[in-house]
Amino acid sequence: VPGAPENAHITDIGSCSAKVHWDAPSDNGGSAITGYIVEKKEESRRVYHRVAQVASEQMDYYMDDLKMNTSYMIRIAAMNKYGTGEYLECISFKTSLPFEAPSVTHPPVISNVTDQSCTLKWPQVTEDGDSPIYGYDLFVRKDKGEWMKVNDELIFTEQFTVSNIEAGPTYEFKVEATNEAGLISKSDIVSEPLIIFKAAELPVLSSPTVEVVSGDAVSVKWIEVPREDCDVTSY
Repeated sequence: VPGAPENAHITDIGSCSAKVHWDAPSDNGGSAITGYIVEKKEESRRVYHRVAQVASEQMDYYMDDLKMNTSYMIRIAAMNKYGTGEYLECISFKTSLPFEAPSVTHPPVISNVTDQSCTLKWPQVTEDGDSPIYGYDLFVRKDKGEWMKVNDELIFTEQFTVSNIEAGPTYEFKVEATNEAGLISKSDIVSEPLIIFKAAELPVLSSPTVEVVSGDAVSVKWIEVPREDCDVTSY
């Protein structure tokens, strides 16, 4: 039987295709080469599968049924009238991904602020990485801390209301987009900072007591109940 083919290499790697080339074996086993067998497997698999058997004159093969962004291994064997020779193994390559991650170019805008909530709105992401935008995630950070995702499920509109925010800290928000290829943006486009100030409390007074001090004058007395963040300026 013949020896293994030589000088195998891969060209024209695409998202779902690639072309393998090889040279004839230096040892034909004493008989003319009659053809070649090409087999492939995903790198994570154990078993090779035959993809082609070509004539002796053909020393390349174009594969167009591959998976995107997947590592493959190819092996090739020569044949003569005595049988199939040794395989040239472990030619590895990885198909490409035809899409890119989307890009967020505008920050979310804060509106409808209350003492516990606010609404974020943002324009539709147009730089989608050649795959339509599927949805969004909204992130918040407090006082320049770690980013935390606000939503439990993907957001399918360009706005979201955030609740359970507190008075005092400085909040910032950002949006990340996911396209239908499953790729996610990595944005550093951040909203304007939001600080909610605690509303001043109204003073609380005891029931006043009134004492008549003369025929046309009275004395009124009361007790102020102390409260935080409540500086009384006058009565």
